[in-house]
Amino acid sequence: MPFTISISTDQVENLLRRARVVLTGNEMQEILRTVGHSVGIEAEASVSEYPRPSGKPLPLAYTRVVASLSPYYTPTGQLRTPGSTYRSKFKSEKQQRFVMASIRGAKGFKRIRIPYRRTGALGRSINYRIVGLSPYIVVVSIGTNLSYARYVIDEEKQSPYFSGVWTPLQTDIRKALPRMAIQAQKSAMKAINAALRK
Repeated sequence: MPFTISISTDQVENLLRRARVVLTGNEMQEILRTVGHSVGIEAEASVSEYPRPSGKPLPLAYTRVVASLSPYYTPTGQLRTPGSTYRSKFKSEKQQRFVMASIRGAKGFKRIRIPYRRTGALGRSINYRIVGLSPYIVVVSIGTNLSYARYVIDEEKQSPYFSGVWTPLQTDIRKALPRMAIQAQKSAMKAINAALRK
């Protein structure tokens, strides 16, 4: 779940424009890499702290629609016909399969513990990386490679259960953009001055 940071300040651009006249492409790339790292560190520092467990109860049951094309009997002997509704602890068949496979520890599924205990894995997995670099542009991406993160901290896909408890990553980054712009400017000035003194 990467989120790309776009920072542009006139002062940094003016500095870089002037530096291009006397510095090589490789020197410019090194300056931008330094700026990218300082912005990435600032971005990581702006991620909200882990919230306390909300204690919100999960819904006792969801209404689901029978997706099967033909009628069938459940293990308890109930007849289910296509298009009819029934109550389930799971939102969908996909979710039900995932949870059951995870509890069993099926191949390819990370075993989950019941009752669930926080591991801190999501917080530890959020980091930045520099994904694009040219003599004049650096792209910093911040995010996580955990597949479930989008349902916890992504603005668009956050589950209603986590809404109001976990701050979306995009919200944290947008709030920190002014600080990151200042950090980019300081870092650029320092790196350019160091390169010009060589």
